[in-house]
Amino acid sequence: RIDKLAKPLLEIYAITPIGDDFKWRAFSDDKNYPVEKFENAKIFDNKSFWENANIEIPKYDIKKVRDNTEKNPIWIHFGAGNIFRGFLARISDSLLNDNLIDKGIIAVDTHSTGKTYDYDMLEKVYKPFDNLTLLALIKNNGDIDKKIIGSVTDILHADFINYYEQLKKIFISKSLQIASFTITEKGYSIKDLNFKNDIENGKPIVKNISNIMAMITELLF
Repeated sequence: RIDKLAKPLLEIYAITPIGDDFKWRAFSDDKNYPVEKFENAKIFDNKSFWENANIEIPKYDIKKVRDNTEKNPIWIHFGAGNIFRGFLARISDSLLNDNLIDKGIIAVDTHSTGKTYDYDMLEKVYKPFDNLTLLALIKNNGDIDKKIIGSVTDILHADFINYYEQLKKIFISKSLQIASFTITEKGYSIKDLNFKNDIENGKPIVKNISNIMAMITELLF
């Protein structure tokens, strides 16, 4: 069937609860999430469970990586969708597994940039599952490689109402090395140049900046 032949090479799945021994913490109703501590490390203690399911799990200490990243962030990424989780987060995950780095990625959701009422990516995709993702790579022979991506240490939202101080703290950190983007045209489209008055002397002068390019410009200033 053509639909089977045309299936995508890469699919991303959110981790779902697996039995009584693998319960996930419920997410908070608070929109301004603090940096969370990883509390479900024990789910990886039963290695035979994951081996029997043919799912590769992180070789690194996720809690330690999150603590390291909180103190000295090295990588922030804008655009927290499937492309990011399947490629860039996977690169960071591989580097962590190979002990080449000891810090992960802080992701920034750019859906509804500047709006404080749309936190679906945080509330439904990341926070309920402790920022973990189950990645499934479909090979050309039909085999599927499955692995847990644990390199995303925190998820923020691209708005300056609730997340300005957190974003600024990351950008002024001397340890920061990379700011990467997978935002496509929906993230950087500009209808007009009205946003040019959003920033003055390096500080936002409006209630919120709704254009991601203006937001990045301010953070780099």
